[in-house]
Amino acid sequence: MKSLKKVMDRIKIHSLCAAVTTLFFSSTPLYAGAIYNINFNGPNIDLTGFIETSDWDQTSPTVFDSQVMNYSITASNNSAFTYTFTPDNSSWGGNENNMEWGTNVTLTITEDLIKLSAAPGTPNQLYDTFLIANTATNNVRQSLSFYNNQLGFRASPLNFVLYDTVQPLFNLATTQPQTIPEPTSLILLSTGLLGIRVVRRRNSLIH
Repeated sequence: MKSLKKVMDRIKIHSLCAAVTTLFFSSTPLYAGAIYNINFNGPNIDLTGFIETSDWDQTSPTVFDSQVMNYSITASNNSAFTYTFTPDNSSWGGNENNMEWGTNVTLTITEDLIKLSAAPGTPNQLYDTFLIANTATNNVRQSLSFYNNQLGFRASPLNFVLYDTVQPLFNLATTQPQTIPEPTSLILLSTGLLGIRVVRRRNSLIH
């Protein structure tokens, strides 16, 4: 009888382990968020900062604005005319006067990269602008734009766009995302492990 009881107890432990594992992986997203680093040093434009997002997608700047979790992008002209774009002072794409910013630009977010591409054509500040300040500084709204293979930065107090020639498929940011377990998943795992320890301790006391 004792041997049978040991077998039953082992089955209970294995079942509990399997249940905890199932709960943990079913409640933990395979990908819960990643921080992509920005580090571009061009002849006219410097970009540094990060973008945090939880979506892998190919999308427009306006849609990306609703997906992005956080960002801080500092743009400058060789350390001059510096401006830092954040969620508090800027927007990706957006609508203004029944027109949408950045309709020519596509953001492609993968596991490793955030890339920019644009429909070929002549420059159009409205349709090429993918990130823009919400308010003007010295009558200029700072912005980042992209068309063909040209990365643009409109800085204040300059009233024109600085351009750098880049690849038509431009790597704006890069990183290796890491899975971030949710608090609920960690609680489930801890509870399950504690239950397994209690069962094992009870068995050791009985036997």
